[in-house]
Amino acid sequence: EKSLGRALVASGHDRSSFLVATKCGRDRAGGLAIDHSPDACVASLHASLVDLGMDYVDILYIHDIEFSDPRLIAEHTLPALAELKRQGLVRHLGLSGYPLEKFPAVIERSAVEVDVILSYARLNLADNTLLDMLPYFTNRGIAVVNGSPLGLGILTPQGPPAWVSAPSALLEAAERAAQTAEAADKGL
Repeated sequence: EKSLGRALVASGHDRSSFLVATKCGRDRAGGLAIDHSPDACVASLHASLVDLGMDYVDILYIHDIEFSDPRLIAEHTLPALAELKRQGLVRHLGLSGYPLEKFPAVIERSAVEVDVILSYARLNLADNTLLDMLPYFTNRGIAVVNGSPLGLGILTPQGPPAWVSAPSALLEAAERAAQTAEAADKGL
């Protein structure tokens, strides 16, 4: 975030000419620790604003919601972040996650409107289950961001992370395609 903030300032572009999104809920030092508590998410946003050198972010996602109780996020964290939105520090509140069923579990419990969701690896060659959920989100006025439309590296030599859901035949075909491209000295 520090590098991005410096680059955006150096670009000379007016702040209103670009969107900046950040996430809270994960260890800011790059670890795997999850903390979706209101205090941790509020502190994470303030640290991001300092690192970015900005007065506000356009989107603040509560990241990897599948690792916490939906009631914590809906009943405590979202209300705390809504206060940051009222203060002008955040323009839009969002949720991010991999299992699609976790989004309604939070959205339907919350008195705070969710503006956007970030679903990753759920609309690509291996998995199009996000399509089934689009009416749910659009009927509620929730914007949808499709993260990792290339399937989290399914066509790379190392393949996707083990937790990516995809039919084994597709994973095997993708692995063969990656090997063929690698043998021809061409990357996918």
